[in-house]
Amino acid sequence: MKRWMLSGLVASVVAGTAFAHDTWLVADSPVLLSGQPLELHATTGTNFPKFGLAPDPAGVARAGWRIGSQRGEIASFEKEESTMVTRGRPLAEGVAVAWLDFRPKEIELDAKEVAHYFDEIGAAESVRQAWEDAGPDATFHETYTKHAKTFVRAGDAPADRACLEAVGPSVEFLPDRDPTVLVAGDTLGIKVMKKGNELEGFAVGVVCGADGSTTQQRTNKAGYVQIVIRRGGWWLIRGTELRRNADGTWDSDISTMTFYVGGNR
Repeated sequence: MKRWMLSGLVASVVAGTAFAHDTWLVADSPVLLSGQPLELHATTGTNFPKFGLAPDPAGVARAGWRIGSQRGEIASFEKEESTMVTRGRPLAEGVAVAWLDFRPKEIELDAKEVAHYFDEIGAAESVRQAWEDAGPDATFHETYTKHAKTFVRAGDAPADRACLEAVGPSVEFLPDRDPTVLVAGDTLGIKVMKKGNELEGFAVGVVCGADGSTTQQRTNKAGYVQIVIRRGGWWLIRGTELRRNADGTWDSDISTMTFYVGGNR
């Protein structure tokens, strides 16, 4: 498999409770001139897009890129003060998709934390009922896996459908148009997929980096939501797919997607 011409990338190991932090991937320059160098940063924080905690490269399970028909791995990481970063130059022009999958981590929450966690992620009624049915003496032990991806426009080549297609995370956000050409006032459709299947009733969180405002809505039967792009700047899409195992433990996939909106029409 090809290796991108990048000398580092990012991973993230969350400190503290999982529900208190988002992990995301962003580019220093989301729109590049032909041949311009690129930096990708990943960080874990509570105030998107401000960098927070520097992740540990040992937490990365898989990292990759795709530009058109070309794709490959990102396998080298450099830790900085508040992020992990990779630097280099894209090998082609077009819309690059870069992504990270992290190694599973475990966490335990008490009853009060569980209630807050469920509210924050918009847990489905079936999840809440499963926890209630477990009884007052139940413990909450979760194994969570984080996924993050972002988009970068390199040069003048137009985007093709490849930038809209799945790249592999277990739970993934798929935009219905090239997110690198959005402007304030546009509407973006997003489909949520889990291993090739649409997720109905999935809570999708949206964060506008320019003003910190957040919204949340649920996908329809086709796993689809629409969001209005009110302002320019960075945007974060986030969601947690939580499920209870037969032995009473819990598993989850926590996914984020970022994109940059250039300004007004």
